[in-house]
This record gives sequence, structure tokens and C-alpha cells, in this order.
Amino acid sequence: MCNVQSKISVICGPTSSGKTSFALKQIGDRKAVLITVDSRHLYQGLPITSGWDLDPNKKNIEYVGFGHFKSDEKANAVDYAKYVREIIDDNYDKKDIYLVGGSGFYIQAIIHPEKIDLAPANPELRKKFELLPIDELKEELKKTSPDVFNSLNNSDQNNPRRLIRRLEILSHPSPLYKGGSRGVFSHPPPFPYPLQITRLPVPADHHDLIKQRIEKRLSTGSLDEVKELLKEYPGQALPIYSTIGVKQIIMFINGQITKEKMVSLWLTDELSYVRRQLTWFK
Repeated sequence: MCNVQSKISVICGPTSSGKTSFALKQIGDRKAVLITVDSRHLYQGLPITSGWDLDPNKKNIEYVGFGHFKSDEKANAVDYAKYVREIIDDNYDKKDIYLVGGSGFYIQAIIHPEKIDLAPANPELRKKFELLPIDELKEELKKTSPDVFNSLNNSDQNNPRRLIRRLEILSHPSPLYKGGSRGVFSHPPPFPYPLQITRLPVPADHHDLIKQRIEKRLSTGSLDEVKELLKEYPGQALPIYSTIGVKQIIMFINGQITKEKMVSLWLTDELSYVRRQLTWFK
């Protein structure tokens, strides 16, 4: 075993800000592990559409996490964080380690696990709340816990999925909330290693860069990927179908929109995602 202590770097920032290329330049020819912390990369089946911008010629790099979950599974940040911590422990004395991506929640689950709620899912409760309009969800959370509702930013207060998750957490004795029992859910130990964190800014030509990436993905196989996904899982109820771009591609495949409209709608969703990323990183 090499006795040289490796450096752990976190390269984060909004989509299409050059995180992977920045990491590859930093790594150079050194042996390294590049771990994705982008939730869109975790599913098998959509490497092109979700943007696995990997360099297969870099034999010195071990890529980790890409396609970690099967297409019909639901990605879980806590489970993934535990897996990543094991990879880090195994490689810390051997290689440089890079955590690269734009999913702030997944980064937090790895390096600040104490801040992540571990309340299990409640399918029956979710099914009930998913039938409610956004205004009723907001009122339900206000009634259940005004403090939790007021702690949310404007984006989260108007996000049905996040409101439902807060209500779900409050239905359990979660360790994050007053009155909860810390003996019910156990967090992993604090992150034990020093980190170097680099957050890349929004590029000046961000709009054009994102559009170019969308067009490149369409020209290199995104349509075929989604067609294969539809063949294997036609129900479209799986979480993988929430991958940005998939909904627009399906509409195009079904003849509901033109290619130009597909690109436009996809671009709009990407830009909305960027705004959510920036809000998180603030």
C-alpha cells in the first residue's frame, strides 16, 4: 500500500459548467477515482441523455457511481452515500479522489450525513398527498409544523415533491425535528477526511452551452436510448423517467411536438434545474 495520503476534491457547480473536464485536467496522468455526485448519472440505461461525459481513454481513472442503480430502481441518496464512503475508505491511501457533480443533496449526504433525514418512505401517505393540489399541501404542512414550513425557501414551498417529503418525515420520529428520537435512525459517522472544494461559476455563454449539449446528445443516441427504455418499461412510472429531457423526447417520438419544440422545452427544463442548483449551493 502506498503511504502517500491522497487528496479528496469536490468539484461542484451548475450543469454544463465544465465540472468533469475541469476534474480531468486536475487529475492529469495520476491514478484517481472519479465519483459522480450527479443524481442524473446514477441510473443505467440513459448514459447519453443524462450526460455521462467520460473519457474512456483515461485508463488511470476509475469511474464510480455511473449507472449505480438499475433502470427500474429508485435512487436513494443515503444508500449511495454509504457506498461512496466505502469507496473512499478503500482508496484513500492509494489514489486521488474526486467527487464531481451538481446534486447538492447527494454531496451533502456524503460529507455531511448528520444533516440528512433518514425517515423511511411512507407509500400510503405519499399516495394520499400526491392527490392534493399545491395550495392544500402548503396548508397541510403549515398546520402540521409552521416552523418547518417557514424554514423552506420559496422554491421548496412551491415544490409538491418536497412538501410531501416534509410531511412524510413529520409522520415519523425523525431525528431532524424536535421531539424525534435519535435512537430510531442512525447516521453514519462524520466525514473523516480533509476536503478541497471547488465550485465552478455559471459560464457567460451558459444558455448556448446547454443547448449545444442537448443537440449533441440527440445526435449521438438519446432518441434510441429512450425508445429502448420505453420498450423495456412502457409504464413510464419509474423515477428514471424524470430524467431531464426524457419527457420531451417521448413527446417528439409520439409526434406531439417538433424537434425544435423538443429542444426548446428540454432547454427550459435544464435552465430551471440550474436555478434550483444555484439556490441549493447558496
